[in-house]
Amino acid sequence: MRFLSKVALLSAATILSAALPAAAQEAVFAVTAREVGAPSYNPITGTRLNSANSLIFDRLLLQDADQSFHGLLAQSWESAPDGMSWTFKLKPGVTFHDGEPFNAKVIEWWIPKFAGTENAYMVEAIDKVEIVDDLTVRFAMKKPDPNLLFNLASSFMGVPSPKAFDALGDKFGVTAAIGTGPFKMEKFTVGQETVLVRNDAYKWGSDLSVNRGPAKLKKITVREIA
Repeated sequence: MRFLSKVALLSAATILSAALPAAAQEAVFAVTAREVGAPSYNPITGTRLNSANSLIFDRLLLQDADQSFHGLLAQSWESAPDGMSWTFKLKPGVTFHDGEPFNAKVIEWWIPKFAGTENAYMVEAIDKVEIVDDLTVRFAMKKPDPNLLFNLASSFMGVPSPKAFDALGDKFGVTAAIGTGPFKMEKFTVGQETVLVRNDAYKWGSDLSVNRGPAKLKKITVREIA
């Protein structure tokens, strides 16, 4: 069973756009009940994540309360008339916390990583990922999937750094969690707390956020209360 915290205060749009006094450089949030106990921040294999995950990792898309979709890592997207392919243009200038570039090769690597995981159903209708150019990918579909955009907007669909993910193996999301999000994971103590620091290079927030650049807060501590 998959769980994700719905703590509104930890939404990326809120953190990025919050109007804060000059002295407010840090914030501490507490999560309780089913929001605690995530063993890692691995967005590919994780089935229990809290909302800090959405501050570390960006997704291709976001879904608003009115059910409309908005680009985050994707700049635009289009389906073929028969639904058998989807083309996504990616935002330029996006980098991971480790300095690696985000591009079409990342998506080509990312989608197949779900195979064999509990989250595989999210992308099971995708047959293969085709690179059109450095910032354009095409999903060739096994069959039309009316839920594809909804799935890609899921908080479980954060995109990790391929370099860090492959290097760290099972330790990814525990000792380090490298994404493109507005915050970097500084420390994670399982069952206790997560410390995040601002990603000063961030400049690709979605149009759901008034502030698309670096967050107002410099540091966030998420404490788990059993």
